[in-house]
Amino acid sequence: MGWITDPKAKAVETLVTEAKMLIAAGRNTFTPTLSGSQLKPGRSGSVGGWVEMIEAIEAEGWVMQFWSVTDTTSGIKAYPLFRRRRQ
Repeated sequence: MGWITDPKAKAVETLVTEAKMLIAAGRNTFTPTLSGSQLKPGRSGSVGGWVEMIEAIEAEGWVMQFWSVTDTTSGIKAYPLFRRRRQ
């Protein structure tokens, strides 16, 4: 596999690796942090990369149950809670 230079693609790759490792370790919950650009007043729409990150994690056997999002001076952060998909 080649080097990934796109930061969003790298973030997805990192999350997928961690999701796989946690399943292999027998873990039942996964709580990553997702980062995004700072919100601007009146702005709405998709946060760049978050859809891809969530879909990639769920493709590894996780289901998002809850999440919390905050807007900080360094950007927005999401704290999703994923649980292993029941077979």
